Amino acid sequence: ALLEKHGGVWADATAICMRPLNDWLDEYGASGFFAYHRPGRDRIMANWFMASERECPIVSKLRARLTRFYMENDFQKFSRSQVLAKKFLTQLFNRSHRTTRYWFSPLVTKGLGIYPYFTFHYLFERLVALDPECRAIWANTPKLPANGPLIHKRHGWYTPLTDAIRREFDDRQFPMYKLTWK
Repeated sequence: ALLEKHGGVWADATAICMRPLNDWLDEYGASGFFAYHRPGRDRIMANWFMASERECPIVSKLRARLTRFYMENDFQKFSRSQVLAKKFLTQLFNRSHRTTRYWFSPLVTKGLGIYPYFTFHYLFERLVALDPECRAIWANTPKLPANGPLIHKRHGWYTPLTDAIRREFDDRQFPMYKLTWK
């Protein structure tokens, strides 16, 4: 809602900026929106760092979809059978961004009462797939792959700081890194 109303930047507390935003963000945010691309095979965007112009249609429509999703669903603590069903469905549906749409079928949400961990990402993907205006914005957004900044994913969650990793940070190979609370 803040990005929609005011524009600007959203950054998770675990994101670390290695280069001034003015040095790179204008180029990547030329469409009026920016998010890192492909943090996983099942997600077309990462939401740990986003930039947007005020009242950007992709942000406004995504906010509306997220609000509607959270208002229309009843989130209760999972039973043991729901936990097992969610594990099975996660393996089945999270194979690619093309299969994640099944998370939002009435059978899964209303019948089983199961919701995906990456709700934000999957609703974004559906919005881009179904809304021509949002599809055009995302298509015109230069893609900066998320795999580079996801250093913990590339090197391992508990990898000690090596000289190579320290050089990567010191050389500022990527404009940002997404760290982890771990």
